[in-house]
Amino acid sequence: MICEAVFLNKDIVSLLKENQAKAKENGVGYIEFFENCDTVYRNLKGELNKQIEDEKQLILEELKYLPSDISLDDLEDRLKRYFDFIRRVKNDEAFIEESFFNELSFPQKLYAHQIEKIESDIKTAKQDLYRENSKEIKDSKNLHKDIFKYNSFRVFEAFVKRKDLKVYNHTDLSFLYTYLKRDNLLKEKWELSDFKDWILSEIFKDSSEQEIRNLRKNLHEKSKEDPKRFRLYEDLKNEVLRK
Repeated sequence: MICEAVFLNKDIVSLLKENQAKAKENGVGYIEFFENCDTVYRNLKGELNKQIEDEKQLILEELKYLPSDISLDDLEDRLKRYFDFIRRVKNDEAFIEESFFNELSFPQKLYAHQIEKIESDIKTAKQDLYRENSKEIKDSKNLHKDIFKYNSFRVFEAFVKRKDLKVYNHTDLSFLYTYLKRDNLLKEKWELSDFKDWILSEIFKDSSEQEIRNLRKNLHEKSKEDPKRFRLYEDLKNEVLRK
């Protein structure tokens, strides 16, 4: 949607607002909609950086094998191409190749400055729609939806309360991370280190330095099998996510 709109010179901010309203009618909230938009931007930025890096490595490889008897004219041609590449990158004129967009109806090159405008337009639309979606945003903060998918924070919260977990219950906390990740209930970008940071800043914020060090050291991605712990987690997950 976004790239096609750029190629057709459409107003991205207006388009995002229209599509967010349609998405809401289909059960996709403000937060999820703009998370998807941010993902589009990150993927485009990542592809641009990849293509720049690939070109740079190709140049470096060519430089290694330039023949010592290369003519000045050939050397000049080569160097001109290399410096043109550097100039394009520095001036935000690098681009994603047209072939990357072959599935679209109007594939074109997408330039760095266009990608940055996409990010800016997403932020503008997000800010413009913030007030009318303030209740959803407030509720999502209570559910930590920047970390947990759906309302799965309630699964975490219920498990911690039911077992009265403390900062030193490393095995139970490792289990929670492992199974929330396994069940796709954590955002993809959240890794174990992020989870540790969040627990220490939000759940166990009054921990001592020693407790913090111990948790960082002993909270792992795998935990010992325990049928009782697993049954409790499954019961809480089914109960919470059915609501």
